[in-house]
Amino acid sequence: MVQKQYHAYSCKADMTFEQAAEGLLAFLAGLRENGLTPVKVHVATRKNTDKGPKRLQAEFTRILKRDFEGEVPALTVVTQPPADRSPLLAETWSVREQEKDCCRFLTAGNLPHVVIGKDGITELWTSGIVAGSPEEAFESLSRLLDGLHFSFDDIFRQWNYVGNILEEKSVNGKTIQNYQHFNDIRAIYYQRKHDRSQFPAATGIGMDNEGVCIDLVAIRIDEASGCRNLPMKSPVQKDAYRYQEKVLVGESDVLPVKNAPLFERGRRLKDSGHSVAMISGTASIQGEETVDLDDIERQTRNTLRFIEELTGNAPEETCRRARLYIKSGMDPEKAVAVFKAACPASCACTAVFADVCRDNLLVEIESDWTS
Repeated sequence: MVQKQYHAYSCKADMTFEQAAEGLLAFLAGLRENGLTPVKVHVATRKNTDKGPKRLQAEFTRILKRDFEGEVPALTVVTQPPADRSPLLAETWSVREQEKDCCRFLTAGNLPHVVIGKDGITELWTSGIVAGSPEEAFESLSRLLDGLHFSFDDIFRQWNYVGNILEEKSVNGKTIQNYQHFNDIRAIYYQRKHDRSQFPAATGIGMDNEGVCIDLVAIRIDEASGCRNLPMKSPVQKDAYRYQEKVLVGESDVLPVKNAPLFERGRRLKDSGHSVAMISGTASIQGEETVDLDDIERQTRNTLRFIEELTGNAPEETCRRARLYIKSGMDPEKAVAVFKAACPASCACTAVFADVCRDNLLVEIESDWTS
């Protein structure tokens, strides 16, 4: 896997969205001037009553196509208000100038995507697929993967942004939760398209608008490369796909029984030289039960401990990037302070407001580690 650098962009809280967007474009231009080529840009924004995420993503894409001269990074725009109250914040994954020849920038489904190939490892970095429903999102994802000669089995890391994730509705006399419905639709597509018993690393998190956005990294590995793609198992957290029905909310209107969320606690790509670990969204869940209700600082400490135990067999790895999802109405500084006290200053960290997949979870953390 080509080594990447991570950078976070933030702006002042009193900036307009337009000023913040201009600042982001200048930031990306600065990376290129310093010999870095962005291959992925993730933007989190406050809710815009005039422009939804699909329109914002289209506008950003148009500007990037104008400014990046055929080297347009994959782009995802999600409505998750930055915890610092600014109009937007962004993360970038970039490769060094000497690795740029390994990158193929392309357009599929009217969105930019990047394919990176080196030493028998081929990566696909996608733009976020924004759709009105999980069914529509997974159908678009299926077409994208087929068109680029990847499969569901190749998905290494997946982000699932679910609008109003905790909302429950009455459908044909059944109580249907948005997140559970997403999990059931994911299960249907994985059953059709997925051949293995292992799953990607993933985050399932809320966003402040209707619909669904799916984002991912897929990886193909040649056997001769000597690289291994390994699921990561937690000594204290139950595999999410083994959750009992009692911790799942509502009912299913598409399957005989509710399906647990299909993801691994993390995945590690490892060869003789280095490793990359992408850790799924992790929260204060021990076994399969939420612990330390109503205390965001203790939940943050628990989450960091669970991540440490998950990565504990690779002490040479360092946390390079983290994103904190903080439940709306909580004090973000409490969670951020606990995180920053525990992680290296070199870690590119962002924090946004978003509902986590359980109403009693106050914070969720995802992270990337490399050695």
